[in-house]
Parts: sequence; C-alpha cells; structure tokens
Amino acid sequence: MASDRLVPADLTPLRATPGVIPPDGTPTLAGVRLPAGRGIDLPGIGPRAVWAGDADLDAPLATVAALQVAFPETGLWPMLSYSDEPRGYPTWPADAQGWARAGGPETIPSDGRALLHQRWRAEYLDNEYLADWDEPLLPWPDITTPADPGTTADVDPVGGTRAWSEPGLLVLVPVARPADVCWTLGPGAFNSRPGHAELTAVLRSWEDRYGALPLRFSFDRIGLGVRRPPRTTQEARAAVIELQALSTDTLNTDDWPAAFEEMRGVRAWEIWWD
Repeated sequence: MASDRLVPADLTPLRATPGVIPPDGTPTLAGVRLPAGRGIDLPGIGPRAVWAGDADLDAPLATVAALQVAFPETGLWPMLSYSDEPRGYPTWPADAQGWARAGGPETIPSDGRALLHQRWRAEYLDNEYLADWDEPLLPWPDITTPADPGTTADVDPVGGTRAWSEPGLLVLVPVARPADVCWTLGPGAFNSRPGHAELTAVLRSWEDRYGALPLRFSFDRIGLGVRRPPRTTQEARAAVIELQALSTDTLNTDDWPAAFEEMRGVRAWEIWWD
C-alpha cells in the first residue's frame, strides 16, 4: 500500500543520482505499479528523456506520494500535468518538443536571488508606469528564509483536494533534485517567461529556502508544494514579491497588504505566465 506521507518530515533536502526511466508498458518502480506509459524523446536533451503515462491518472495522490518518497532511491521525480489546459495551448506530451530546451547546452545560474532581483527591478523599480497600487511591492525585501519551519509533518501540496482530485498525466523526470525538473520540462508559455536555466535557478533557491517542491506543470503553469511556508507578514510579503518578480501574472490584485496576509502559512504556490 502506498504511504500517505508526501515528503520527509524533517525537511532534509531531497537529493539523488538521476535515474533511468522505466521501460514502456506498465512497469513497477520502487514497488509502485505505474500506469501504461512510455519514454518521450525531447530535443536538446535526448531520446527517452522522460517517462510519461499514456492517460490521465484519475486518483493520483497515492501513486505520486509513494514516488516522491522513493525519489532518493529512484532519482526520478514525479510530476503531474494540469488537466484543465485552455484549448489551443500546446499539450503534453503531444507538443512536448515545442517546450523542451534546445539549441545546445546552457549553464544553470548559481544565484536565483540575483535573477529574482533583476526581474523585480525591471518590472517595478525601473517601471516609469508603476501604478499606485503596486507601490507596496517597493522596496525589494532581499531574500528571506522563514525562521520557523512550522509544521514538519505531511504537506497538503498545491491546493490539496483541487490538485490531487484532478486527473493528470504522470511524468517521471531524471534529476538530482526536484527543483531541476524544469531544466527538462520547461514551461513554454508566452510573455515574460524565464528560460529553462533561469527558472531552474529560482526553483533551486525556493527549494533551499522554502522547501518548495514542483508538483504540477503545464504549458504556462508550475504548481509547487511548500514545506516551509512564510509565517509572519514580513516573510509573506517577501514571498509575494519573489513570486511577482518571477511572473507578474501570478497574483492579480490591487490590495497588496491583503495579499501579504493571505500568503502567511500558504503551502501551495502556483505560478503562471500569460
């Protein structure tokens, strides 16, 4: 029986040697029976770069939970696709080649903090058209690590029932750490999206500081489960500003003080690009 425990209780960083994807068919991985699926070729990465299910999982929680726990052994981080992608957007894996990293190797920047600051500065500090209601996003709070990890027990990731009651394709990504999945998966998106390397650097920073784990993806969205959420208003303000720096579409509000308060204790972050 699959465990209901989704992440290690002590917030120890999750690390592994990138694994080998399972064979096509309905294989078993770390004692977990997988749905029917196959290896997917991705340009810029190689043949059989990831493993993807052929059809949506209707009740994914138990399967994904067990695969998360097994990650240090398998080196394969489980992701679920969003099932409600707007019509007309590229879908996974039919259009996967349009998302993938191409054009030769890149280097993942070592400082996600600097990248977030640069994006914040371009969108807010140096924006001559900054609206009055955006002024609470000034000044830059520097990078915050929540002082209190809060509950170290199981996480209810990415909106709880919304995320895990919705179907989605299971995708297994060979990585050394969960934050690196977007180095392979993307997203594609349109306006102001970061590149694969930049997004991976930011996710690494969030994994280190917030215990954030990528869990769901689509062409224009990434869903994260947050094991160390901001607790104070100051910490929550910093988290909101970082999210907005990565994508100004993430939160749509003209009441930032209220948004700061609402971010306190939130264990589900969703970032999207228009």
